[in-house]
Amino acid sequence: TFAKFAVSQIVDCCSSAGNSGRTKLQVFDRKTKALRNITFSDFAILAFKKSEMESLKNELKNSGIPFSHYKENNLFADIECANWISLLTAINTDDFSGYRRKILNEALYTKFFSIPMESVSDQKYNLITTPQRRLILSWQQLARKRSWAKLFDSIYSGTQIEERLSTLDRLQSLIKFRQISDYAMNYLYKNNCSLEELINHLTRLMNASEGSDSENGNIVAKGTDYNCVQIMTVHASKGLEFPIVISSAGFKERNNRIPRSYIHHDDVSKNPLLSFSAYGKEAFKKEGFQEYQRLFYVAYTRAASLMILPWNVSDNYEPLNNVFD
Repeated sequence: TFAKFAVSQIVDCCSSAGNSGRTKLQVFDRKTKALRNITFSDFAILAFKKSEMESLKNELKNSGIPFSHYKENNLFADIECANWISLLTAINTDDFSGYRRKILNEALYTKFFSIPMESVSDQKYNLITTPQRRLILSWQQLARKRSWAKLFDSIYSGTQIEERLSTLDRLQSLIKFRQISDYAMNYLYKNNCSLEELINHLTRLMNASEGSDSENGNIVAKGTDYNCVQIMTVHASKGLEFPIVISSAGFKERNNRIPRSYIHHDDVSKNPLLSFSAYGKEAFKKEGFQEYQRLFYVAYTRAASLMILPWNVSDNYEPLNNVFD
């Protein structure tokens, strides 16, 4: 499969070249003007469609290669956003007595503190002398001063959440935590608003029924700060560049023997048309070929140093000839 092929190429390229201290593959560094060893972050895997992502993720996990899924949808619908809302709500609450105790419980249960559910109600957390309560108190002071940058920096350093989520199986979660905090801090400064207004805004985003909304930042950004392989669709890679790109784009040929209806677009109005005729079939094939050409162009211009492609030809599939014409 393409997933196995991609992972095998990464493993081979990153392996050591004897005892030289160099990786088998080296790339040109534009800053130093010299060849250097490659790392996982030099690789991007471009999939033809989103359905290929799960097999890529599984293969990378099984091989122990860290990765980040760029532009994964529904950033605000996941547990990371809920954790931020719970923690920020606790920071925005001065009194945890009575029914407000559940606010503290929820914050302690988040990945920031990772207190087990059966322990969050422990009476010791009523005391401000516990490490968790002292941290929350210091964050409340920063929030009152509206020192937002210092607040988020203190949250990361105080809880050490980055250290705990830097493992292979948790890296994507860490990237989501980071993107949400960057979004939240920008929202606070840009709108000159209170912490409560931010909490309400994040809650609305989390509860929104719509899917991905790039204007609201509701996609997972590229994890450029982490040594990990980037996986994404060819469409998502537009405008990006990587030293090494492994792509399947253009090698998903359509089986021409399967009877089907054909959808193409009117030449003048561009409205979609449903056809069962030979003309509709040819129009459909022409539009599909033009889309392949666009994908080829995007995929083949993402690599700064090396492009790696699989080659698999089947008699049951119609070959793509003259794609570069």
